[in-house]
Amino acid sequence: MELIIAILAFVVSTVTAVWTLRHNREQVQFARLANVTSIIEVERSLGSVPAALRFHGITEQSLRDAGVTAEEFAYLVSNCSATGVYHNFSREDPNEPFAVDSYRYSMCATPEFRRAWPLVRSMLNKGIFVGRMDATIAAVEARERTRQA
Repeated sequence: MELIIAILAFVVSTVTAVWTLRHNREQVQFARLANVTSIIEVERSLGSVPAALRFHGITEQSLRDAGVTAEEFAYLVSNCSATGVYHNFSREDPNEPFAVDSYRYSMCATPEFRRAWPLVRSMLNKGIFVGRMDATIAAVEARERTRQA
C-alpha cells in the first residue's frame, strides 16, 4: 500500500511540475507580448516627435534619402514591429519569402517600401520576420530582373 501511495505521489508531483513549467513559459510569452505592445505604441509616437529619431541614429537627411516622412516611417516601423511579434514567436524558416499573394509581399513589391526598408530594418529586432522580409525583397527584385530581361 505504501508503494502505491509513493508512486501516486510521484506521478502527481511530476504532472504538477510539468504544468507549472508550461504555465510559466506562457506567462513569460504574455509578458514579452505586453512589453512589445508598449514599444509599438512608442514607435508609433515617433511620427509626432520626429526629433526623437536621432536617438536611433536616424536623421532628417536619412528619412529624405529613404523617401519617407517621419510619420510614414513611424507607421512602417510600428506596422513591422507588430507583425514581427507574431513571426518571431513562430517556427518559420527565416529564409523563406512571404507568399506572392500576401500582404507582406505586396508591401515589399513597392519601390517606396524597399527604399525605406534599410531604415525600418534598423529599428527592428533581428529574427525570423526580418529574415523573411529580406528574403521577400530579394525575391521581388529577382522577379523584376527576370521580367526586364
